[in-house]
Amino acid sequence: MAVKFGADLKSTVGMENFGARLRMIMQEESTSSFARKCGISSESVKKYLNSKTIPGADKALAISKGANVSLSWLISGEGEPQAGQLSEEDVTRWWMSIAELLTPEQKRQIISDFHKSGVEGVFKRLPASKDGLPKWVK
Repeated sequence: MAVKFGADLKSTVGMENFGARLRMIMQEESTSSFARKCGISSESVKKYLNSKTIPGADKALAISKGANVSLSWLISGEGEPQAGQLSEEDVTRWWMSIAELLTPEQKRQIISDFHKSGVEGVFKRLPASKDGLPKWVK
């Protein structure tokens, strides 16, 4: 189930607003139900809601997975709340970051594969070699 977020996400940025973000993702769900879904105690959820404590990495990950929200957003309040949803700006930034890591030969090979076989041609090279990397990445 997707969580519906209001337009006021900017006011929840920062670790100090973890409780506010948690309230947003819980919506009308009870503390005990939410805690069960995430595999943590309801006492912990209550502490996080009251901003008395901030979860450790293991609990934050459990909440992120249980609520299907981005761990990065849950911790910081920055970025997109829904796991897997990227803004157009984020998509562009990621593609640019990936492109910067490729060698000129890798870039040429990807373009050639795309011209020959489309997107499927680019991804057909992905079966891993012994070290786990496609042969063309070396």
